[in-house]
Amino acid sequence: MDNDVEVAVSRAIDIVEEVRRHKKYNNSYSGGFPSSKTLSAKPHAHLPIIVEQLQLITGLLQNGSEKPYLLGIWAEEEDLVNLLNQIVSEVSELEGEMRERIATNSISFGQTVIPGHTLFTLARSISLNSTYKKIDLLNQKGILESFSISFLLRLSIESKLSTMMGFKSVKSVSSSDEEFVSDHFPVGPAFRFLKERGDSYFTLPVSVAELKKVYDWSCRFVHTGRKEYIWMALKAIACVERLYEGHAGKGYLGVRISNFREGKTVEQLQEELNEYFHNYNSSHVASLIWELSDDIYDVTNNFWDARKK
Repeated sequence: MDNDVEVAVSRAIDIVEEVRRHKKYNNSYSGGFPSSKTLSAKPHAHLPIIVEQLQLITGLLQNGSEKPYLLGIWAEEEDLVNLLNQIVSEVSELEGEMRERIATNSISFGQTVIPGHTLFTLARSISLNSTYKKIDLLNQKGILESFSISFLLRLSIESKLSTMMGFKSVKSVSSSDEEFVSDHFPVGPAFRFLKERGDSYFTLPVSVAELKKVYDWSCRFVHTGRKEYIWMALKAIACVERLYEGHAGKGYLGVRISNFREGKTVEQLQEELNEYFHNYNSSHVASLIWELSDDIYDVTNNFWDARKK
């Protein structure tokens, strides 16, 4: 290991030992993704995930692989070193949020939210690129990119579930028999159905309950504009990455992907969805009528990697 790697790994190991000695460290943590409710009510739920992610990354760096395999890709060593340093830095920010020492000797207060006017300015800057080359945005574009990991994961989950189910549209019928047809994927009802009956239709490498926790977490940035800690982002990416196993296609593009169990069809799923939501009775909606299509599905795709293997 070169000096930068050794320093980062040594510091990470020290942080792990300090965090594990904390009086509220959960030694019985089983590795699952915590609910948003738990994270809000019990900030100490972050501690075992900090340890988990630091140990994962230090283990990969100590293994000596030129390109460690992380989050479903052969990653550059420099990225792993940067992640270790970022986690350590954000531990001090968590200490600032909790106003107590956890593992570092310096409590800090980083940017935790992007104000509304800043978000508007960033949106405008995309359309006026030459204009904003002369206006200092104070690195807010980079901060938005970091903050928006959760938002991208939210879109990714919604897209996967929608295409997996062959979703085309849904008709909402009110208690007064008014009807409204939308092509917006109803993710809440979809999760409700999948948690109860999804296992009989689909084979997924991650449980629906776990995926729902990640999805709920991913929505927080959209609603609050607040930063999520990097160790939570890494854990969420690892979960969603499993959802996309096999999508790279090993060089073959455009090949149909199906998560249906053998013998199950879109027609059967549509029939059961409509039976399940016939008496929906939620927020003035009496029932939901789903329309699925066998012409809507995932296909393999990939991105060109110019690095030498």
